[in-house]
Amino acid sequence: MRPSTGRPTTSFVVSFTAPQGSRIAGGTTRRYQVSANSAPHHGCVSTASQSVLAPRDGARVSAKLAPAGGRSWCTGTFHGKIIETFQPVCPPLRLCPAFIGVIRTIGTFTFHVKADPAQVG
Repeated sequence: MRPSTGRPTTSFVVSFTAPQGSRIAGGTTRRYQVSANSAPHHGCVSTASQSVLAPRDGARVSAKLAPAGGRSWCTGTFHGKIIETFQPVCPPLRLCPAFIGVIRTIGTFTFHVKADPAQVG
């Protein structure tokens, strides 16, 4: 997790070793979901999520979490996790089951967002 503490516009990067590479097998594809959240407040971003593919087993991969749409993070502590998921792969223009299955939790992390000094006081 870099950095571990930032400001409302900081981009945080979560890096981890993917146990298995992303591949299509049996009509499903494997990927990793990195998500974080904090207590919600009005006018700021309290959740973020990023999907990551791994090129091979044991690959070191990263996900960048940043507040969307030019907004700012809420201040406080964010708690996050990395989960390994699978979902169906369907041909275009065909009905497809809508599900995402969780295989396991890969890890957890935290980061802190502090107010900008210029906005305090």
